[in-house]
Amino acid sequence: MPLPFRSLNLRPEMVNWSRERIPTFGMTGKYCFFDLWVDKLPPFFWPVLEHLQEFGLKVIVAHPERMRAVQMEPGLVEEFLTRGLLLQGNLQQNSHGRRNQRGERPQNSYR
Repeated sequence: MPLPFRSLNLRPEMVNWSRERIPTFGMTGKYCFFDLWVDKLPPFFWPVLEHLQEFGLKVIVAHPERMRAVQMEPGLVEEFLTRGLLLQGNLQQNSHGRRNQRGERPQNSYR
């Protein structure tokens, strides 16, 4: 039987959400997935993620390789990791010589 799962679409008002309102993977209260399809991280990005982490959640970035902001600035991956975020993605799609607009290969930023 599959576990219930839902990723979050980060929004500014989430910084005020109670713990009970936040869906987690398998409803276990441990892991919280999010995705965000933006060209640049919005001002609410880090405050919302810190709020989620304050509840003791392991926050997982779903498909950072698809985020335009990461494609434009691959160094964001390192910042995600430094700030305790986990990454879930398909890195193979970046393994065929594709480059971002600055000529960098995004897979070089993933570890």
